[in-house]
Amino acid sequence: MELIALPIYNQAHITPKRIAELYTFVSNCNEVLIIDDGSNDGLGELIETGENLKYIYHSKPLGYGGTVMSALEYATKHDFDRICFLDLSNANFTEPIAIMREHLDNGADIVNISRKEDKRKDDDYLMFDPAEPVSQRLNSVTGLNLSDVFSPFKGLKLSAIEGMTLEEFDESILLQLWIQARHFNKVVREVFSAKVQDQEINDIAVLKKDVSHYLTFIQGEILLYPQP
Repeated sequence: MELIALPIYNQAHITPKRIAELYTFVSNCNEVLIIDDGSNDGLGELIETGENLKYIYHSKPLGYGGTVMSALEYATKHDFDRICFLDLSNANFTEPIAIMREHLDNGADIVNISRKEDKRKDDDYLMFDPAEPVSQRLNSVTGLNLSDVFSPFKGLKLSAIEGMTLEEFDESILLQLWIQARHFNKVVREVFSAKVQDQEINDIAVLKKDVSHYLTFIQGEILLYPQP
């Protein structure tokens, strides 16, 4: 059984429309979970929950990692087999679902949807990409080849993350995911989706901390979870 998770913060202006699009364009939406990270724009009043639509509200913002933890806790508690994270801020947010399902059905434990083509690494503007030094460091220590480390689009098998410790409240939770996935020998696949390609650098609305924070975090996590 699959859970579609939608982390949201102050997106009342687009959420009802996006939810309608989700049910229109994606087949077999068993259950959709909105994780509202302390919005103050009246979003909760617009959500009509039901059998297939659930809503979690954080009384104060916890950060992106906090929404991921809430979604994983809910999925585990309710015996879902897999969870797919989407980003409502992207106009084509439903497009990655089919890709995630295909790869999860065919051996992948974790599917990362890249918004950045590999060839774009040569473009001058990537000099200004705040995530690029982090991606380079992560790939060098894990042996992964991820072009979009902080992509908010990803599908996970719940069985694959059993035993992992995902507990960071900022975007570092994704670094934990990749490092621990390699430590536990999980099958990670990244697939580029042109439909959700970024027109601007938008790593979870720009990284919340200085790049040095994430580089230091990677080093500490590697000590806890040595790579194969």
